[in-house]
Amino acid sequence: VNGAFFYRNQWSGFSGAPQTGVATISFPLPLVNSSVGLQFYSDKIGTRSSKRIIANYGYRFRVSKKSHLGVSLSPSVAFLDYNYSDLVVTELQDPLVANDYSVGGIPNFDFGSYYFRDKFYIGFSLPQVLVNDIRGSGVVSNKFEFNQLNWLIHSGLEFSLGGEKDFSTSVLLKSDAGASLHGDLNAMFHLKSKRLGIGLSYRTTKDVVFLLKIKALKTLSFSYAYQDNFGFRAAKLSSHEVLLMYQICPEKKALELKCPRF
Repeated sequence: VNGAFFYRNQWSGFSGAPQTGVATISFPLPLVNSSVGLQFYSDKIGTRSSKRIIANYGYRFRVSKKSHLGVSLSPSVAFLDYNYSDLVVTELQDPLVANDYSVGGIPNFDFGSYYFRDKFYIGFSLPQVLVNDIRGSGVVSNKFEFNQLNWLIHSGLEFSLGGEKDFSTSVLLKSDAGASLHGDLNAMFHLKSKRLGIGLSYRTTKDVVFLLKIKALKTLSFSYAYQDNFGFRAAKLSSHEVLLMYQICPEKKALELKCPRF
């Protein structure tokens, strides 16, 4: 059984900057090689805030004696709020920002796949496969458009350095319709049988991220990331991420799925 809470405060001190929170829990169904879960997602940027409730289902195939392939399907429903009354406007009667409104019950789904073995993994995902056409306070249509798909590919390797030390490295590539291809390059040293991790990431958006992971208990771990953006010359902008993970393992050794980032 896995539970996690994630919070990200981007560009701390910058009014209207994104703030994201995620809470998730998942349960294994070992008799059918499956797992089910529920995720609550909240995101706010400027005058727009969104909330998603996501149901997760995953199925695992055995590829070989030491490797597995997992696939998942995650239907979701979203709720959007537009708080235009928070804006400072030059024309008080501007009809485009005169009223606050909300849109609810917006359907979508995510798809993911994940191949892993003891020291290697590679995953592929399609978040929010449908295009939600929202106009005013209503949803006009929900449709599939191939050229609007966003995708992510992540992969990593782990190396044993002897004793209680390990080194892991990973890469993440992500697309966004209408934007450039971006990616992360991550590396982390694990000390004291993985009870302590210290790492560094570089993002092609001109960000450097410092990573810290502490496994305080057998079932509980805490991670923190500090991100510094050196691409903005006008302002010194930094971001903070915290991740709290809780895992209950059975007495029999379980297959361990590592968080690609931490």
